[in-house]
Order: sequence, then structure tokens, then C-alpha cells
Amino acid sequence: MDSLREIDDVVRVPNPYYSIKAKTQSGDNVHALVMERLDAVSLSDVIEGRENLPENFNIDLFFSSLENFFTKMHKEDIFHRDAQDRNIMVGKNGEPFVIDFGNGKKMYFGDEDPYREFDDIKSKVTYFTDDFEFLKITKRKLKKYIDNI
Repeated sequence: MDSLREIDDVVRVPNPYYSIKAKTQSGDNVHALVMERLDAVSLSDVIEGRENLPENFNIDLFFSSLENFFTKMHKEDIFHRDAQDRNIMVGKNGEPFVIDFGNGKKMYFGDEDPYREFDDIKSKVTYFTDDFEFLKITKRKLKKYIDNI
């Protein structure tokens, strides 16, 4: 990609993304979604022993906050569809962050199941795990890790 000549617009969207509209040296318009660097570690790194949880980490408060986040998203018809431990981070103060919305889906009128997707070209159905089911699995894995340290 050419070097950026100027940035036309930066819009802050829910943490941790920025939507940037810019022009390249050759004058092409570019629209990019950029992730900021978080002062946090992924739960998969914690569970696998590569990182530590912050002092005074409260697992119940952490997952309650995540459940509230997903409930609000679902009320807006937005579904993550990949909310497993590698896509959930814990900040240095114990706050949760949800990352990687690459499999996310916004439901529109007429959509039936946010966790089922039909590919017309391949004539194939893909099923995604429910966000809350991933949270239960991740909480069990993290609790098992905590109990063993």
C-alpha cells in the first residue's frame, strides 16, 4: 500500500477500533479499521500460563461484565460469534476487552439465526457457537486454571 498522504477522517467506534478514511500518496481513497494496542493480555495466554492475571482479579465480576456487554450487543442485533478465550482480554485493572469481530454479524430484518450462515456460492452452511456458550466454556477453563495455581 502507498504511504498515506493525509487522513480525512477518524471516527472512534467502540473499543478497541478506529475507523480511518485516508488518501494514499497516489491519491487513492482508503478506508481502514485499525485496532489500538491494549494494555491487556488474552485469556488464552493466561490459561496457557504465558501471562498472569492482575492482582485482585474477580472472575465473577469479570464474566458478569462480559455477559452484560454481550446482552447489550445482542439487543442491538450484533453477534460476535467467536467469543472464545483468545478473543477476550483482561486489562491491568481486571477489566474485560472483547477483540476480533471478524466473524461478527449484524442481524437485519429477515435474518433468522445469527449463528447459522449459508454460503450461496459453496452451497454450504456454517454454524457458529453462541457467544454465551463460549463465555461459559472460557469461564470454566479460567476457573480450572485459577484453582490449579
